[in-house]
Amino acid sequence: MSMKNPVRLGFMMFMVCVVSQVVHGEQKIRCIPEEREALLQFKAAIVDHFGMLSSWTTPHCCQWEGIRCTNLTDHIIGLHLPGGFPDEYVYYEYKYMSGEIHKSLMELPQLQYLNLSFNYFRYQGIPEFLGSLKNLKYLDLSSCSFGGEIPSQFGSLSHLKYLNLASNSLNGSIPHQLGNLSQLECLDLSYNYFEGNIPSFSGKIPISMGSLFDLQALLLRNNNLTSGIPLSLRSCTKLIMLDMAENKLSGIFPAWIGSSLKKLQFLSLRSNNLYGTLPIQICYLRNIQLLDLSINYLFGKIPKCSKQMFMNEELSLLKSIDFSSNYLLEFLDLSRNQLVGSIPTSLAQINRLTMLDLSHNYLTGEIPIGTQLQSFNASSYENNLDLCGLPLEKLCIKPAQDKNVIIHHDEYSFLNNDFLISMTFGFVISFSIVFFSILFERSWRHAYFKFLNKLADDICVKVAVFR
Repeated sequence: MSMKNPVRLGFMMFMVCVVSQVVHGEQKIRCIPEEREALLQFKAAIVDHFGMLSSWTTPHCCQWEGIRCTNLTDHIIGLHLPGGFPDEYVYYEYKYMSGEIHKSLMELPQLQYLNLSFNYFRYQGIPEFLGSLKNLKYLDLSSCSFGGEIPSQFGSLSHLKYLNLASNSLNGSIPHQLGNLSQLECLDLSYNYFEGNIPSFSGKIPISMGSLFDLQALLLRNNNLTSGIPLSLRSCTKLIMLDMAENKLSGIFPAWIGSSLKKLQFLSLRSNNLYGTLPIQICYLRNIQLLDLSINYLFGKIPKCSKQMFMNEELSLLKSIDFSSNYLLEFLDLSRNQLVGSIPTSLAQINRLTMLDLSHNYLTGEIPIGTQLQSFNASSYENNLDLCGLPLEKLCIKPAQDKNVIIHHDEYSFLNNDFLISMTFGFVISFSIVFFSILFERSWRHAYFKFLNKLADDICVKVAVFR
């Protein structure tokens, strides 16, 4: 056997051992004692009425429920301890933890994933020390009944990609330090009590805020945010979801949303105080699937996009409809604005549209005929100025077309063209003979004026007698 074969065989055996170690490594992982002790301190501060941490008794903490360790170093890298229903088909047993989040989690230096959502922490503030977990990439504290403000220390989580603090009782302003999270892809702060302006997350002024160029989802629904939508968000060109509904945002509807955020699939700005016309730039949202701009103060006509804006390169499918036109759109809500004009006829070409609401506007004219638009409930079109046609009960009455009336002249009619022409020439010639005779013959002229004077005297006498 040549020397080459033993070397190859040895290498293959080494690879088998490595693969075996990776596949079966979890059975041999033994957690680091200091990290096990940190978890026990965390458990001691938790009120666990439902036994969610009941498995945290064995020596090997990497095998405990909700704990994830790395195969290479045995460090704990994940805590997945959400409350909620244990099974998606079982709705009668809701499990959750309460108590406090112990600072012993600071002893888990490699922690990358922390999910404590749907637990109950009795309106405590979010622990500031969580901002020292430098390797965190995923943090979910949603639906935990936290109160207070977002710790500014969260701005130090430079590796964070996902931050969900939704459905709590957080208040105050959104800290501008979150603008330092340059790798953040999803930020969900919806359903809280935040006030004030939306910070310029992607702005360069101040410089300390950095930029959120990787942000793909920004969810700020149902807060008390005021002022306008910050211009600096146009730098977040990777945004797929933008939800700022149910706030108190004001100002003109920004045209840059369409021209800069072209990857948007979900856009909801409903129930704010935005005003102005819908800009033509909204037509550039080729990937939009849900568009909800209802309950604002938008006015003017629904813009019609040019055909070139909706050419799908893969399917060669041409769409030419209003600003919401594309083959992906499923949800369109423009209700309770001040839109005028007619509904674009090509809106009926959207095959995937499953929800449409144009009610409470000032639209007029006939609802375009098409299977899509007639399939929606009449409430989708109600309370407009003068819409008609199915599915509304009001039918469109089309005015009768004026017929071209052709008058046929009888060639034997008494008042035909030849007679009228002859009569005109006769009158002109006769008048000319009399006029020129009086003009050039003195005797005729004296006789004519004498007759006029006698006629005038007779009329005056008769008027005097009969008065």
